[in-house]
Amino acid sequence: MKWMEELRNLEIQEDPVDIIKREALPVVLWGAGEFAGEIWRYLKNRDVEISQVVVDDDYFTPGSHLGEYKVIPRSELMKQQTMVNVVWANSSYEKIPSLACDCVIHKVYYIFSVNYGIHKQTPISYIEEHLEELDSSYAVLEDEISRKNFLAFIKTRVTGDNAFIWQEFMKEGNFFHNDVFCVDDREVLFDVGAYDGDTIRLFLKETGGKYRYIYAWEPDAQNFLKLENYIRGEDLKNIETMAIGAWNSEGTIAFSAVNEQISSVSVGSSQETAGCTSIPVKRIDEMAACGAPITMLKINYHEGVYEALEGAAGILKGQRPKLAITVGFNCANICRIPQLIKEINPRYRLYLRFNRAMVSACTLYGICGAYGTVSK
Repeated sequence: MKWMEELRNLEIQEDPVDIIKREALPVVLWGAGEFAGEIWRYLKNRDVEISQVVVDDDYFTPGSHLGEYKVIPRSELMKQQTMVNVVWANSSYEKIPSLACDCVIHKVYYIFSVNYGIHKQTPISYIEEHLEELDSSYAVLEDEISRKNFLAFIKTRVTGDNAFIWQEFMKEGNFFHNDVFCVDDREVLFDVGAYDGDTIRLFLKETGGKYRYIYAWEPDAQNFLKLENYIRGEDLKNIETMAIGAWNSEGTIAFSAVNEQISSVSVGSSQETAGCTSIPVKRIDEMAACGAPITMLKINYHEGVYEALEGAAGILKGQRPKLAITVGFNCANICRIPQLIKEINPRYRLYLRFNRAMVSACTLYGICGAYGTVSK
């Protein structure tokens, strides 16, 4: 466990918001999309006022706004004389170092994780407490790239320093476009956490719009409505949608939406709590037995991934689909999920990749049997 000794010697970064407040320079938000909206709300709750919203010239649309702020292009910011601090607010974290040479920028700060309201670092005490589990998950990863990404993830979660990921990041990918496997027009996709159809759009782009069948589960009522509207608008066929969550048993669980702009997450309790609603849940195995063999399983949950996979043990053993599972939202996922998959079916080969250069984009890919071929 040499990596643990290395981890203990790393410097824990100071809270960037505290530094920004102390330096008292104008604060520029770099980005104007959904991530920017979440970062803006986070800063506002921390009593940090934004002076401007900036995007790269290639992404600038005249007249665009983020809330009450008019969005300006990078070239306009460069003409100004006032030194500013930048808070990075888009998913292209690998571009941050390139801003260091801009003369009006004092420093670029970032909240190391911007998805699902996750802004707190993982205490090293958690790593020490779960060291044996983490080391076991590290050991089952298939290649050196995966092991380097594992360490980059842990280091970033503990220190808050995203530079560890930048050092290992190769190129932007997604659930269906990566260096582990390919998808084709014969796929039967099971999309768990389908949101508004965003991942189905990515899937169709990779398959040329052709496929055998798609199962799409989305438990949030508003997101499910968007999903249905997308499918009707595109006149997509051979898709079965359900407003339910994936779990290890049939019933209901407490469910909470993080905010209106991103997918909701499973809480994992059978009782309703403050701010939660009850949603129906099923085992993926129950549904998968009714149709064509699943060739790909994608899961994008904040919490409840472990339970969803427990409920898919049958297809992991019998149908052996390709896997694309988001594990970057917390250390518990990367700690437990690789081992669970190996326990269910030891023949799975597991790979860890960053789809974007940020901690929450850490994705576990799996291939096994007939549907498992490593992309070249």
